Amino acid sequence: MTTAQYPRSPKEQVGGLCHLGRLIDKVRMRNAGQIQDYNYLTVGFDKYLLDKLEIKGEDFEKRVLQGGTDAEIADWV
Repeated sequence: MTTAQYPRSPKEQVGGLCHLGRLIDKVRMRNAGQIQDYNYLTVGFDKYLLDKLEIKGEDFEKRVLQGGTDAEIADWV
């Protein structure tokens, strides 16, 4: 039996923003090999959020992978 892991709910706020925590989870999980072939930077609500925040997907991914807490990443956003 496998234990599936999922990103947190998009309703959970980080830094006052819905979906931000979920996007952080997706970056971390993909880097750890826990989700495969998951495009979170150029499609869907992930891209919409990054566009609204005026952040390039690659820059966001780089910042998350530098490490730090969710709060530190939210401050960077």
